[in-house]
Amino acid sequence: MPGFVALTGPPAVGKTTLSAQLAAVHGAQVFRLREFAQGFRHRPDADPALFATEDPLGWFSDQTVRVLLDVALLGREPTGVTVLENLPGTVNQLRTISEIGRRLGLPVMVIELTAPDTIVIGRSLARRVCPACEPDLDADPHRPAGAAAADFENCVTCGNRLLRRRCDGTGLYELKLRRFRSRIPGIRREAATLDLPYQAVNATASPADCLRRVVAALRSTQILPCLPADVPPALNGATP
Repeated sequence: MPGFVALTGPPAVGKTTLSAQLAAVHGAQVFRLREFAQGFRHRPDADPALFATEDPLGWFSDQTVRVLLDVALLGREPTGVTVLENLPGTVNQLRTISEIGRRLGLPVMVIELTAPDTIVIGRSLARRVCPACEPDLDADPHRPAGAAAADFENCVTCGNRLLRRRCDGTGLYELKLRRFRSRIPGIRREAATLDLPYQAVNATASPADCLRRVVAALRSTQILPCLPADVPPALNGATP
């Protein structure tokens, strides 16, 4: 059954790794608003005003997010599970996702990955990105990259030197974390108001264990009704 999985959680909790596993193991499509916006924004017919923002993190307004989600999700054929990675970020964004699900007649489930601040801060300091494997129009790659066993500074896929994500280990990361913590209680309440299934999953265990718990939650809502008996190990941060 096609459907949407809204995957939220604090920065560096493991959302990208989980999305990659769901794509590799269960054929899920992964939608990343930031990547879609990059392509859309650089189109000749795109209105620059749509992307204007004074947010200190550069985040789009809820109205801009609504426009982008409408364009991206309403205009494509629902062929399977779509993971909305790092969404929703606000109550209004959750309402938009719920409305799109209703308009398409598709189920929506919210998965929140949870971990203490000490864990996610440590992960943010350790993670690296590969600008060669993830060409980025803004020169700010985001997807975690695996390191080579022989040299932890180089990408396991292409051998190029890994870099720290631009905002990790800075005041911007702390702002992102505080913003998430302040907004997530309202998102939880709104999910209950909208009668959307909502599951918090402890992400402090191994990525494989986290995947099993998420798959069990999706199975309970029949978004993933047919599952293999075994789940392969973590994908070392690689993304499709």
